[in-house]
Amino acid sequence: MRSRATGEEVAAKCLKRASTWSPEKFRQRVGEEVAALQHTRHRNVIGLIDHLPDAGGEDRYWVVMKYARGGQLLERLIKRHQSTRPYTEVEVAKIGYDVLSGLKHLHDRRIAHCDIKPDNIMFETAEDGTDGNLVLVDLGFATVCESGQYIDQMKGTIEYMAPEILNPPRGQARAYDSKVDIWSVGCVLYMLLSGELPFRRAWGNIDQREFTKRVRCQRRCARAGTRGAAGPPTACPCPDSLSLPRQPVLAPSCDDSHPQRVCTCKSTYKTAGICSQRAAKLQVSDHQGRHQLQLGGVGTHIAR
Repeated sequence: MRSRATGEEVAAKCLKRASTWSPEKFRQRVGEEVAALQHTRHRNVIGLIDHLPDAGGEDRYWVVMKYARGGQLLERLIKRHQSTRPYTEVEVAKIGYDVLSGLKHLHDRRIAHCDIKPDNIMFETAEDGTDGNLVLVDLGFATVCESGQYIDQMKGTIEYMAPEILNPPRGQARAYDSKVDIWSVGCVLYMLLSGELPFRRAWGNIDQREFTKRVRCQRRCARAGTRGAAGPPTACPCPDSLSLPRQPVLAPSCDDSHPQRVCTCKSTYKTAGICSQRAAKLQVSDHQGRHQLQLGGVGTHIAR
């Protein structure tokens, strides 16, 4: 699609009102996404061009953005691992740098993305490799969260969602802030290095109820001090990470996680290590020339 005014190639996103939403709720959801885009201007966040209601009625709304022609990070991740050319540590460092740069811009403006995953990270250009600029897209779950305030709604995608969103501490209401995005970054780094989802790869195609049941089982094992088998996650992986404190104030921020100089292999693992204080315990080892990443923790998923 091209802009009639400039001839520039653009991307148009159509927001549709769900059957369960009132017109007021739909307008609120549209307003939140548009407001988040209007308050951002950064090389690692997709740029807003225009927004307008659909001519056919109030149940649809159009958001026009810059076109990221390089496609989703998820698509390239799958292609790389299928071709037995997985991402190197240096490539992951570059990707992590761009993602954290975009997140820092959002967080500095008190905006939590709430849905960081490879599907919502796109390359601006179509060239293969990681030299192209990466942008964060789909701010549909983005929420303004002022300092000292917390979000109480369940938002995100289960495999990348921080545990305090899925299952807050017993007796406490759900309360989280923008730092949950850092957990999601840790999950993305894991996928880039291993080609696997961190919390489902040993479980197969299970539904949300069964997934939640197993997550809670892991937490009980963690409290009891039961340790899972060494190696990749199984039915009860690395329970040490599940007993980490889940209070938002203790979670690492983008300022804690963002590399301050040019990314190197060392800075990748430094960033991943800081994320792991919250998201998991990372252990990177070199075995016969292949780097293996072991990540224990708990993640989750919620439908829009």
